[in-house]
Amino acid sequence: MNLQHQTSQSGYEPMLADNEPITKYSARVLRRQIMADGEVSKEERRFLRHALEHGNCMDEESFHILLELLLTGKRSE
Repeated sequence: MNLQHQTSQSGYEPMLADNEPITKYSARVLRRQIMADGEVSKEERRFLRHALEHGNCMDEESFHILLELLLTGKRSE
């Protein structure tokens, strides 16, 4: 796990932990953080799936931004 990934991971995990709504702005920030290295890691895909499955506190636009990232982001293995 590289430093960039650790920084991104520490930045987005609290978004789920605090049960605050994920806004369109937050979803865009997440997308930018996750794609900073050009790939979506296994851990990031796991986070995105969890956020989408438990997305009762996000609006429809945020849901679609995260879903698009999960489905179309370049995967790292």
